[in-house]
Amino acid sequence: MEKLDASKREAIKKMSNIRLMSKLIGAGVDEETIQAMGRPELLAAWAEIVAAGKDEPPIAARPMGYDPELEKQRLEFEIRKYEQEREERRVREEQEAVERK
Repeated sequence: MEKLDASKREAIKKMSNIRLMSKLIGAGVDEETIQAMGRPELLAAWAEIVAAGKDEPPIAARPMGYDPELEKQRLEFEIRKYEQEREERRVREEQEAVERK
């Protein structure tokens, strides 16, 4: 716990036992081991994980089902479609204006 800065220490101390347990399970600590721990051990175990920098989940390259290139193409298509519709509307309005005269 001493390895952490004051704000992280306070944040860990404020965590409930259930939250500490879920964080430890998420970090890969055995459930039976966690169940046998008291609050001081839970705090110490989580503080060690945080100090080691293992509390952050690994950053995924991209979320499942999301392709930035596909999104870029979709956006470009929508822009072209909008511009085409706007041009068609302009031409139609000009024709209507000519017909009215």
